[in-house]
Amino acid sequence: MLDTTAPNLDYVYEDVADPLGGANPLAVRMARLAAPHRIAVPVTAAVEASVGQKEQAELIGANDAEVQVGGGHVETQVRLDRRVADKVRRSLQPQSAFAAGAPKEPDRVFLNLENIKGANDAAVFQVYVNLPPNADPAAHPECLAGAVSLFGAKKASREDAPHGGSGLTSVLDITDIVDALHLNNQALDHLNVRFVPRNRIALEDKVSVGRVSVYRQGQ
Repeated sequence: MLDTTAPNLDYVYEDVADPLGGANPLAVRMARLAAPHRIAVPVTAAVEASVGQKEQAELIGANDAEVQVGGGHVETQVRLDRRVADKVRRSLQPQSAFAAGAPKEPDRVFLNLENIKGANDAAVFQVYVNLPPNADPAAHPECLAGAVSLFGAKKASREDAPHGGSGLTSVLDITDIVDALHLNNQALDHLNVRFVPRNRIALEDKVSVGRVSVYRQGQ
């Protein structure tokens, strides 16, 4: 679609301004990770070229059981494999970004919500990572991984549907959250994941998340 103002469409977006104000997200991230060490980390063309040259995603950890979402907030814990988590931690060290003359972006980390099922297509819940105990989620936007809509979940939950009742999968980028944990010297041995309904999700809606897993994506 090349022209949204063409006849029979005639649509103009309210705002098409750059939400980052011209900032380079990679440069911002590299500078943020380097700041505590006072290391100058220039974002060269070689670093930017490394983006897109990704390794295969690697599982860091997963929770132990299905999560029932409904009736209020619910939390599950994802234990992380120490060996794989150490890969993430090492990649976040500024020195690692330019080791052996091969500049690259540190690992990115993703939260996978697998086999999301339910009978309420209108349900929406927010996902928070490592909220402080008894904290009001609204007071901690830095812990918000994202929001998940269950649109299509009802059909995807039917065993006679094309997907055989496997439900939906949602992937949330939690790289910034993991970066913040690293900068605050918090151990990457587990993540607490909290589901916060944005609208009413009744227990009879049988909304569930089959597995919560965390993956790293190296460059």
